[in-house]
Amino acid sequence: MFLQVYRGRVTDPEEVHAALHRWSDTLGPGWVGTTAGVTSDGRSITLVRFESADTATPTDAGDAWWAQMCGLSAEPMTRQDCPRVMTQLGGDSADAGYVQVLQGRISDLERLQQVLADASGWQAETRTDIMGGLMGLHGDGGFTQAVYFSSEDAAWEGARTQPPVDTTALDELVGDLTFFDLRRPWAYSPR
Repeated sequence: MFLQVYRGRVTDPEEVHAALHRWSDTLGPGWVGTTAGVTSDGRSITLVRFESADTATPTDAGDAWWAQMCGLSAEPMTRQDCPRVMTQLGGDSADAGYVQVLQGRISDLERLQQVLADASGWQAETRTDIMGGLMGLHGDGGFTQAVYFSSEDAAWEGARTQPPVDTTALDELVGDLTFFDLRRPWAYSPR
């Protein structure tokens, strides 16, 4: 899988939503799906999943969408390509009622993968609020992670559950975190 992450600050979330809807109709073979939304403070984030980097090649429709998104953004839009993507509990979920996206930096990827693997069995059994997740690695030590929850209330209730494995190492392995709470996530997939 290959992931592209678009980010900006917008003044009209519904215009962004409409632009994403139109663009999703133009995406062709190799496009797997899109998760997007705007936070309560106007930060827009869009995660577009493709089968591979080859199927994520720019198109005229994609260029037009990018130009429109840049016009809707109050600050320069950014795009981050993630050539490596890891999934959690089956990956994305179009049925999620709440999505939390995190961006940050990883100090030791190998150790982080071990900590996440140790916690995955517990999460599958105990954190029924988590419907799936994915993490795209930027290639420069940065990452974008999306965790798909059944609802925001369930996510915060589940966060109170203490894991039986030591996850304190996460604080040492990831830093410079930015959170995007998508209370009304938009999901698009091929028809």
